[in-house]
Amino acid sequence: MPRRRSAMRVSMALVSSALAVILTMKQSIGTYLHHLRPTPQGRPATPLRSLTRLI
Repeated sequence: MPRRRSAMRVSMALVSSALAVILTMKQSIGTYLHHLRPTPQGRPATPLRSLTRLI
C-alpha cells in the first residue's frame, strides 16, 4: 500500500508541474503577441513585467 500511495503522489506532482509548464507557455505566448502590437503606453510590454504581474 505505501508504494502505491507514493506513486500516486509522484503522479500528482507530475501533473501539477505539467500544468505549470502549460501556464508559463501560455503566458510567454501572450507576451509574444503583446510584442507584436504595442501596449497603450506606446511600447511593448517586457516579459519580466508580465511575469511579475502573473505572480
